[in-house]
Amino acid sequence: MQLLNFLNENAGALNFLMVTVGVAATVYYVKLTHRLVKETKMLREAQTQPKLSIYIKQDKDCIHFFDLVIENIGASPAHNIKFNAKSLFKYTDDQLLSDLNLFKNGLPYLGSKQSIQFFLTNLLENFKEKLANPLTVDATYLDAADVKYTDSFQIDFSWLDGLTYMDGPSTAKGFKGIEQNIKEVAIELQKVRQKHG
Repeated sequence: MQLLNFLNENAGALNFLMVTVGVAATVYYVKLTHRLVKETKMLREAQTQPKLSIYIKQDKDCIHFFDLVIENIGASPAHNIKFNAKSLFKYTDDQLLSDLNLFKNGLPYLGSKQSIQFFLTNLLENFKEKLANPLTVDATYLDAADVKYTDSFQIDFSWLDGLTYMDGPSTAKGFKGIEQNIKEVAIELQKVRQKHG
């Protein structure tokens, strides 16, 4: 009976407390829902955006040759791709990287997970100069909705300074080539001996 009297006497306060808890729970769930909607939108956008990556890749047969790789690692095609080589990186003795048609004209299209790869440099040539002057490439491109993206990539060779190692496959090929050449020389010497007595 006392509980019933207490509830009757304090009905207004209890009602206010219950409404306050209900409003607080509603506000919490509204904020949570807003955050989840925002995260879902960001995930959906990430799944429909192109994303370029520009990096160097060591040649598998010749350890001092490096290729430049331009790859769309995003889930959507990139188009109207423009490149800007910000440093004066020598592609050949008489040509800068920025003079290549790829850098002058750009690429019209690069599909999702598609890449292009081409020879960039031989590190036996001007190695110290390449260590001191990293290559910076800016890329701008559009997605299917013509939203513009800009990324900057630094190609830095300094991590190679001081490294020494032997390349397994090319070293093995080299030794096999030397072995084959020695066999051919031995055969030719034997022919000369037989011919000249």
